Amino acid sequence: MSDQDFDIMKEFAYLFKSVQPQKLPFLEDGLDDATLVLLATSLVDELLKIALVAGFHKNAVSRRRIEDVFTGHGPLATFSAKISVSSLLGLTTANVRHDLTILRKIRNDFAHSHQQLHLNDFANCLSLKLISKLNIADKSENRTRFKHSCAAIIGQLATATLIRNAQYRFISKNAEGVTREYETMLKEASEIDDAPHE
Repeated sequence: MSDQDFDIMKEFAYLFKSVQPQKLPFLEDGLDDATLVLLATSLVDELLKIALVAGFHKNAVSRRRIEDVFTGHGPLATFSAKISVSSLLGLTTANVRHDLTILRKIRNDFAHSHQQLHLNDFANCLSLKLISKLNIADKSENRTRFKHSCAAIIGQLATATLIRNAQYRFISKNAEGVTREYETMLKEASEIDDAPHE
């Protein structure tokens, strides 16, 4: 596979197989809280990446460029950066952004703790807003809310990714219409009054 071989739909299809409601790895029975948190947020993080990449210009995307952007000191290497940019691009709703911010804090606490943590100690789990359509029950309300939020976010990010791909395909297939609209917009822009507005 060459550096240029990056097909977003193949990447999404591969990931999509692991995000089917009946296959979400963090919904398995018997997981301790740390495993649950890290599995769920890693999957959400990866879907944020895929949703963002879906909006990149197809001819400019390569594995090397994706790696440069999303790893190490790349501009979108952190969970926080992906959350911010996806929000600015309209990939997430206000409730998704709200929950992602809470999930990020919880993940950071679990990832950097030298002690065993428990979701029951995180009151902000009860502030999570999203509820998935899945039948999720767990031993604690905090774990249940955490799982619901992650599952709902995954569903919304998968949808956003497919919509972005559909938009790109539509634009590509209707290049003449896009060019006509571009020319109309240029004409309209040239006719706008240049006087400063107060």
